[in-house]
Amino acid sequence: MAASRSHATGPDLVSVVTACYNAGGTIGRAIESVLAQTYPFIEYIVIDGGSSDDTLRVVNEMGSAMPKLKVVSEPDRGISDAFNKGIALATGNYVQLLNADDYLPPTKIADSVQLMQENPHADFAFGDLMLVDHRGVPFIEIEGNANYARTVNRSMPRVNHPTFFVRESVYRLYGGFEERWSFAMDYDWLLRVTKAGVRGVYSPKIHAQMQAGGASWRNPIRCMNEERLISVSHGRGRVSAAMYFLMRVAKLWTRLAFERVFPSRVVALLRPGKRVVGAATSRTA
Repeated sequence: MAASRSHATGPDLVSVVTACYNAGGTIGRAIESVLAQTYPFIEYIVIDGGSSDDTLRVVNEMGSAMPKLKVVSEPDRGISDAFNKGIALATGNYVQLLNADDYLPPTKIADSVQLMQENPHADFAFGDLMLVDHRGVPFIEIEGNANYARTVNRSMPRVNHPTFFVRESVYRLYGGFEERWSFAMDYDWLLRVTKAGVRGVYSPKIHAQMQAGGASWRNPIRCMNEERLISVSHGRGRVSAAMYFLMRVAKLWTRLAFERVFPSRVVALLRPGKRVVGAATSRTA
């Protein structure tokens, strides 16, 4: 269904949307990564949930260097609500979501625009994700799965959400994120639009960095259970979904047990699509 809003004024505009709440310690890095983009046609939209720290000061000071900056600060109903607010304000041809503790390589937007232009029938682009610790040190690389449509009915495939680069028309036609999901709203969105015929294109040139420690990171079993509920809500059988969920939990605990005995690099060999890139301790990725 690929379609794009037509801008008669020139090249495609990209809307980068950041949802934040009390993110004064990390949002500066996210903003720096937007300022450092080699692609010049960007508007930056920050949706703040009413932070009580210095988040807004950082946004306003650093954002003063951006010709197209929109800031909204008010209480919200969670990150899905915040992202939906930002998407509603977007005027670009494409939307890039950027969490306050994540950041983008300098060519991320330019590479994404080029990929979409080379694939006019695609509706979104995605790529590989680098997980970093609180110091910004990378420890796991997650490769995107170009064949994600084969497994999306069971659980969230490796369509790494921080790398998403979506045509504005997809959100306009199929909506944003369901607020009832606390951890796996990206899976619900991906499954919903995939069933509607929306298709993504993968490229290893597309990258993003995500800091470990978010809600889904700290609650892997709850996240997997939400994926189970989402798959059932989209038509999967309850028994099949429950069996798959139990298998995933067993695999998680088995891997964690192995990581107590064997080096992470050895365990990583058993995890297709994931690669340890630095000294790493046991984690739930």
